[in-house]
Amino acid sequence: MKFLHWLVHEIRAILTAMLFFLTGFAVVEVLKNLMVEQYDLTAANSVRVVMLALVTAKVVVLFERVSLGRQIGAVEVLLRTAIYSVAAFAFLLLEHGITERKEAGGFFA
Repeated sequence: MKFLHWLVHEIRAILTAMLFFLTGFAVVEVLKNLMVEQYDLTAANSVRVVMLALVTAKVVVLFERVSLGRQIGAVEVLLRTAIYSVAAFAFLLLEHGITERKEAGGFFA
């Protein structure tokens, strides 16, 4: 029973964060598609936006449980912002590395 309660709480937390990020990423994706449409370029598909929102939501939910010690409000916000920024940068590098490795012939080529 305890596991079921934890699972429902975890799913609810992730879905709430995912809907927030999905809305934001979808708006960015629509604007990007509208801007590149005039140049006949292809843009990322909607599945990528949903997966990005899901991964971002899970990272945020996990970092909410990380204790940063006994900092005062503004310091904690700045620390969390720095952690989120570093994590987002790492995921961005990983994503570009995975998509570009075929052209380069591997990660270390």
